[in-house]
Amino acid sequence: GHAIPMHTLLGQYGMMVVKPKKLKFKMDEVMGRGPDMELYMVQHELYASGKEAVEGKPAYVMFNGSLFRYVANPIKVRPGDFVRIHFLNVGPNIMSTFHIVGIVWDFAYWQGLPNPENTLVGGQSVLAGPTDSWVVDFRVPPDEGSYLIVNHAFGSTTRGTIGILAAAKDNVRSPTV
Repeated sequence: GHAIPMHTLLGQYGMMVVKPKKLKFKMDEVMGRGPDMELYMVQHELYASGKEAVEGKPAYVMFNGSLFRYVANPIKVRPGDFVRIHFLNVGPNIMSTFHIVGIVWDFAYWQGLPNPENTLVGGQSVLAGPTDSWVVDFRVPPDEGSYLIVNHAFGSTTRGTIGILAAAKDNVRSPTV
């Protein structure tokens, strides 16, 4: 067990999503269908040295294993799309305040479960410590434009956790990112 922290520090991590057969997400009930797009986002830190890792001072913080990944390649959606994000903060040290500027969640499900006791209605950010996960459902506003995806703890954002959700009516979008 003593080497477990090293696995995460050295990149041995990932996300596994188990979709419930019987429980339904509230947003599916409201919309009468599943999402137009599902995003799987993992936040992770990189350290320049073991000392910085112990002190919790990352050199970089990333979404899905790459710095500024979704700035270089924005996630394409259409206005009005129903989007579901499966978000995991792998850590290993810092908190994440996951937020999309200009978006209000319809529902957020702590630990990814469509359990009424773990469901928040509305809001614009979710707080995730290391190993915390959320499923966030929302509708893209009717306006075309760019919506920034950030860790609202902006020290992390300037180190790499920033992206763009690009909404345009003619966008060709992937059902899964």
